[in-house]
Amino acid sequence: MTEPMESAHIQKPHRGALFRDETAVGRVNAADSARSVGILLVVFGHAWRAADRAGLIAEDLIFRAIHSAIYAFHMPLFFFLAGLLFLEALQKYDMETLLKGRVKRLLWPMVLWSWIFLD
Repeated sequence: MTEPMESAHIQKPHRGALFRDETAVGRVNAADSARSVGILLVVFGHAWRAADRAGLIAEDLIFRAIHSAIYAFHMPLFFFLAGLLFLEALQKYDMETLLKGRVKRLLWPMVLWSWIFLD
């Protein structure tokens, strides 16, 4: 006969999936949450456009209203967050280190993938 398994201690999740009680060093929970919402809107927006192209959305007025709402909101949100956090990044790193990191992390992948898909 087997003995019953001991129950493992399971930690309770933090309050809410987006708004955590504990902050990782140097993180702004509200900015992380806003970025998460923006990313979800990007994914939904692309899926929404694909559904329209596939003929799955019958009403053009509904499509245009939701499409306009998503695309009017998510890109300005990303620009706002970038500006909000830029001063903190400037205080943390000197300009040369910051620019080298951004080029390596953002510009180089963009150039590479553009070259791959346009070639």
